[in-house]
Amino acid sequence: VKNTPLVWRIDADLGVSISSPKLSQSHWVRKIVEDSQKRLWIGGKQGLELLNKDADFFEKIAVESESSENIYDILESTDQQIWVGTEQGLGRIVDEQLIAVSPYSSPSVLNLETVLSLTEVDAENLLLASKSGVYIFNKESNHTTRIVFNSQEPVYADKVGKLPDGTIWLSVHGLGLGYYDPAKNEVRLEHLDLEGFETTGYVYDVTTQGEKVIAASLNSGLISITSAGVEPSSLYPPLLTLFSDADVNIYGSFNDGIFKSTPSSQAFRNTLFNHASPYSSYEINDIAYHQRAVWVADHLFGLCKYSVDGVRLKCIEKSSSVHGLSVDGAGYIWASMYDALLKIDPRSGQVLDRFDLLELTIPEQIYSIGNSALHEYWLSHSFAGITHLNILTRKVIRYDTGNSRLLSDRVHKLIIEDKLLWIATSKGLQSFDLVSGEFSDALLPPQSSELSVYDFALDDSHIMWMQTNDGTKAYDTQLKRWLALPNQIANIENASMNSAHGLMWFAYAKGIVTWHHKNQQLRYYDKGDGLFPNGYLPGATTTTEQGKLLFTSTKGFTAISPLKLHVMSSRPTVSEVMVTHASGEQQRSFNQLQLHSIPYDHASLRFSFANLNMQSSSKHVFKYKVLGLSDIWVELANERDLIIPKLPWGQYSLIVKSTDSEGNWDPVSTQFDFSVATPWYATKVAMSVYVFVVLLGITLIYRARLRALREKQQLLEQEVQRQTAKIGRQNEKLSAQARDLSKAESERSSLLRTLSHELMTPITLLQGPAEQIIRQEEHSQRVLLAQLIASNAKRLKVLVEQLMMVSSEQPDNAVMTNRYDFSAICLAQIKVFNNLLVSRNMTCHIDIVEGIYVMAGTDELEKCVSNLLSNAIKYSPMNSRMEVTLRSFSQNEKEVCLLQVKDQGIGIEAGYLERIFEAEYRTSAGKQFTQGQGIGLNLVKELVHKIGGHISVSSELGKGSCFGIEFAVSSRLDLNPIKTTYGSAFPEEILDLNYNVSMYDDTTESLSKLTLLIIDDTPDMLNFIVSIFAQQFQVVTAKDGYDGVLMANEVLPDLIISDVMMPKLDGFELVTQIKSNELTGHIPVLLLTANMSDEKKLKGLKLHANDYLHKPFSVPELELKVRNILQLQNANRQRWQREIQQRKSKDYSPELFDSAAVLFIAKIDKALSSLYSDASLSVSQLAKEVALSERQLHRKLTSVAGVTPNEYIRQYRLFQSQSILRRGVSVSQVSDDVGFNSPAYFSACFKKQFSMTPKQYVQGIHDAEC
Repeated sequence: VKNTPLVWRIDADLGVSISSPKLSQSHWVRKIVEDSQKRLWIGGKQGLELLNKDADFFEKIAVESESSENIYDILESTDQQIWVGTEQGLGRIVDEQLIAVSPYSSPSVLNLETVLSLTEVDAENLLLASKSGVYIFNKESNHTTRIVFNSQEPVYADKVGKLPDGTIWLSVHGLGLGYYDPAKNEVRLEHLDLEGFETTGYVYDVTTQGEKVIAASLNSGLISITSAGVEPSSLYPPLLTLFSDADVNIYGSFNDGIFKSTPSSQAFRNTLFNHASPYSSYEINDIAYHQRAVWVADHLFGLCKYSVDGVRLKCIEKSSSVHGLSVDGAGYIWASMYDALLKIDPRSGQVLDRFDLLELTIPEQIYSIGNSALHEYWLSHSFAGITHLNILTRKVIRYDTGNSRLLSDRVHKLIIEDKLLWIATSKGLQSFDLVSGEFSDALLPPQSSELSVYDFALDDSHIMWMQTNDGTKAYDTQLKRWLALPNQIANIENASMNSAHGLMWFAYAKGIVTWHHKNQQLRYYDKGDGLFPNGYLPGATTTTEQGKLLFTSTKGFTAISPLKLHVMSSRPTVSEVMVTHASGEQQRSFNQLQLHSIPYDHASLRFSFANLNMQSSSKHVFKYKVLGLSDIWVELANERDLIIPKLPWGQYSLIVKSTDSEGNWDPVSTQFDFSVATPWYATKVAMSVYVFVVLLGITLIYRARLRALREKQQLLEQEVQRQTAKIGRQNEKLSAQARDLSKAESERSSLLRTLSHELMTPITLLQGPAEQIIRQEEHSQRVLLAQLIASNAKRLKVLVEQLMMVSSEQPDNAVMTNRYDFSAICLAQIKVFNNLLVSRNMTCHIDIVEGIYVMAGTDELEKCVSNLLSNAIKYSPMNSRMEVTLRSFSQNEKEVCLLQVKDQGIGIEAGYLERIFEAEYRTSAGKQFTQGQGIGLNLVKELVHKIGGHISVSSELGKGSCFGIEFAVSSRLDLNPIKTTYGSAFPEEILDLNYNVSMYDDTTESLSKLTLLIIDDTPDMLNFIVSIFAQQFQVVTAKDGYDGVLMANEVLPDLIISDVMMPKLDGFELVTQIKSNELTGHIPVLLLTANMSDEKKLKGLKLHANDYLHKPFSVPELELKVRNILQLQNANRQRWQREIQQRKSKDYSPELFDSAAVLFIAKIDKALSSLYSDASLSVSQLAKEVALSERQLHRKLTSVAGVTPNEYIRQYRLFQSQSILRRGVSVSQVSDDVGFNSPAYFSACFKKQFSMTPKQYVQGIHDAEC
């Protein structure tokens, strides 16, 4: 349809669609006609409609009451009148209204019932086909004349029409196709349908196609009419309408949509298989061509021979499955059956020789056959490699992966080319030299270790094309390189491949693709080009002597003549331009090459594109650029409409290109010139007015600006005066701040001097007594000096912690709080200061209520109590007394506690009570009495507020002070209290620091049997820790984490004590390696560190460290932690002993046993499950099975389970014997089955283990069953 606001699209896949968004509401459409005024008429069962050009939709045509709405045909005569065939007769359009042709009263007109079809004979007459017959109708007189055959019998026709040469044809119902002779006014029936309604007796449309006439038959589909007669085609269903031009033939069917053929269709000829098959489709394994015959290997129905024209000539081996075909150098056909190889005469189709595969010891299932020389044949097998067969001597040589360098026994295809046998296997492509008998290496793409090749073909350019599990691959056998393929080719799978005229052909499930690897040209062909719609089978292709390519589908085979392929022009056209104005009004232009004076106030432009190539038009792609707007090409993909928003005024050129149906860009482009009119405000007169207005505005703005600048100058002068005064005030403020900074720096220097002095005191008291201990021989004096060293070490630790707290710039607001026993903390801190109290001859009265719990962060409560006790002792004279009380009480319906520390010291003046909590502040009396840094009380106040408490002080100068801190008592029973470092909370134990830690009670094994591995990179610290444990344990050491891991694997210690910060391997990585190693995973690890961060502590525990201790640490605390860990290890060992002795289950609970130990025991059990019955089983053999040395097995099993390997083997055998005894086997037999040398020894061991003999055990089971 041309020059209308509609674009009709016809595609083999999509059928017919229309671009208008508002379609006709009619269905069962019988006729569409475009008149000379470019109006589109559509007629059907629901009436007649006309396309409204302004509104872009179909509107119903009004009809007279006498006329019918059931429309059969529409015709525009040469005088531009619209005639309509209706159910009631003949109608005509007058003023866009359908009226009946008058007068209907005449007898001749009344015979016109249901005008089915009409055509124009000449300028005065119409030819009408109605149910009552065929008539000549005179347009002026309305007179009708009946048409008869030359036998004077009336004519009845379904359709009438006119061919391009003016010949008028008639489809005579049930008789055939006739032609009207205007001179004789009669019909000549030339193409008679002998069957009545089989061919020409039921024709609905006729047209010409080249030199022949074609007709649409409702029964036979497409009919070709030549001088030789009528030839029906079996390729099409029942047809109703035809269209044909130089580019495309389109056939409209009754119930199956649209069919299309092109000039390229002449290059394709389909042949349907017609040999017997139990199914509607055929399973074809291979195809071969020889002496103008096509041989087809059917998977279910044997071997059939067809002519190239599709005539089945012969079938043999009808009940067998034929896998492969080949034509040898002598012209014989070779066919592989499941169990035989056939030699066939191509002319007669007789089997000349039959080779029984079983008799020749040749594997079954031959899928490919090759002929290398006279009598020499090569066979490929799907699972058994390749076979070389001499048909004369019947000598067989087998090649497979067991006796040759063949890549794989799964061989899919063979090709012989120039003394090389190419082999496609499931692991790649390789060649076999027929002269030397050597296999080549695998031919694989780069970075590929394996490639399954299913099919391959060698083209004229010596390029090997392959179908693989990774798509299509290509290898240049001369240049020895792999080719890069476009995705459209590389992604093709399961295709048959062939080559001709420089093209590579790929036939697969979606159609056929051709590729020219030199000019990179790609083309697609599908069912729209005449191919089988269900695609093609892989591996079944051949070439005829005339150069035709044969590809096989499940319905038949397609013969392709490459030289007949036709490429249609794909030059695009601009079919429609729609200008949308700002008001919404739309203006359309059709088939124009240019368009000028587009209004400048337009809203948008829409360009519709068309392509003259009608082959698979849905594949067309357009791209464009608009010169004057951009020089960049923009691709529209599958869109055909381009919408451009409002453009500025000016000249533009739209350049359009498009692709053909194969995706190739046509080199010829189309140019559409258009212009947007200049608006009045952009004319030269308007520009002159603009210049004048601008100059006038500039003058006025200049004057106004000058006046504003003068006013601004005055304001700036005033602002300068104000800013000068402000700067003076700021200078004074900066001077004051400088004085304050100088004072602060002076105070800071003083503080540093004070801290240096304060730190030197405990350092001196550490160094001096240590030197004295070296020289002192009396035990009591050495003890006093050691206590002094311990006391000052704790004091130094407190000073460092306070300094760290005060120097931190930002408090840690994200500290995790826990529930602490405040009573125990207070008692523990008093115990810490016991030596200091004794040295000053002071007494301490303690009144602390037990069981008071407070929520706080780590060490916060200890720091508060420690500072208050330290100040009370420091600022009190010798021989004085201090009191520490802790009570709880109710306040505002909440339970709170109050800790008070009261001393008889120097006291504080009332005016200084508020300032003593300031950082670095000290009273003059305090400075005179003792040294200090003035940060302790400030730290206490910050911690108390952080916990949510309150601190208070009362004092009297010269009589002493009383400090109190008040906290809320925690009542959260869901949290277990965190125990303090110090164990006892009883007052009578607090002042006694002379204690000794017993590592084990009397029932525990000797400590000398236990081994400790101590790891530290500091020699002094390493020697110190060794000195603590050397008398009780066997101690081994390592200087860093790396050596520690090696030592742990060699020694398998009972406990590892390790520093965290070490070179090569830190403590955290050491824990990771120890715990992840199956050999050492059971060994507990205790970490020591000077880093007091909770984050580091949690990190170590998450890595499964058994405990964590901060430096500096208390020796008793270290000994206590070591004792607890070893006691836990001993308890675990006893549980393992009980579990092994009882053997209740094979699955050990991870809640009761360590996961590493569970894995170790399970590994031993698994090894024993296959070895226990061997009486010669030794410990060394068991150690080898679990990948350990005999010493490592003994050490680890003893450490984990408390039993030796021999004991474990004996117990395992005894428990295995129980299940055998329950089956009724004799004792002597059971003794042999479980690996005992004698029944007597077995009975003795059984009785010792289970307190009963084997016979008693069996009798007990029997009694229980009874």
